[in-house]
Amino acid sequence: MTASFENDRSGGLWALPGTSSGLTGSGSKSLSSADFGLASGSRFGETLLD
Repeated sequence: MTASFENDRSGGLWALPGTSSGLTGSGSKSLSSADFGLASGSRFGETLLD
């Protein structure tokens, strides 16, 4: 799941693992533009929406 305008347009991405009964928050990961050394306002995750 992505939110390119999250955190003052810096963007964010969440990876939610799935099980046979659906998605779960257990073991989920949250990534931001800062995790990849991108500039503030880079709208990380936007191109993943296309």
